[in-house]
Amino acid sequence: LLNGNDVAILTVGGTIPVNAAVPRYDLYLDTDEGFRPTVKSGYGRSGFGNTGHTLSSGTKRAGLNSYEALGTIFTGGSNTILIGDFDNGGTTNDALGSISVLLAHLGYGDDEVMIAPGDSGGPTFINGRIAGIHSFLGSIGQPPDVNGTTNASFGEVFGDTRVSSFYQW
Repeated sequence: LLNGNDVAILTVGGTIPVNAAVPRYDLYLDTDEGFRPTVKSGYGRSGFGNTGHTLSSGTKRAGLNSYEALGTIFTGGSNTILIGDFDNGGTTNDALGSISVLLAHLGYGDDEVMIAPGDSGGPTFINGRIAGIHSFLGSIGQPPDVNGTTNASFGEVFGDTRVSSFYQW
């Protein structure tokens, strides 16, 4: 996961009509993703920041977050990974802020979201363009993780594959 290669290109065995109800999105190719508002979207499990994912998957959900670092903040990590965390507005549960004051960001209040199991492969948008592909979530310990369990709760981190790194591919 920390290599940042969690990406695939799929081909369709035929032609998709132009008027088909298939959403199409441009790719975000700039490399200034840090601390910009992003919209994360997915069909994975859901829940609440204090308890983590407790609700079933299958419903499309979306909300705000931001990338605060590259995967290189972790030993063996790659700059093809965009890292963010699930903030609740307090410094105690600011996972990336606990690593470095330069990464401190307290989130978007009730609009802040986190990826959960079942969201992998889903998009993160900047200005309506796909900037990242959901790859993984994890915990760096308690605190900052609010409950000490890797379950998409406050104080956990997520990693997205950085789309701009694979544009030429």
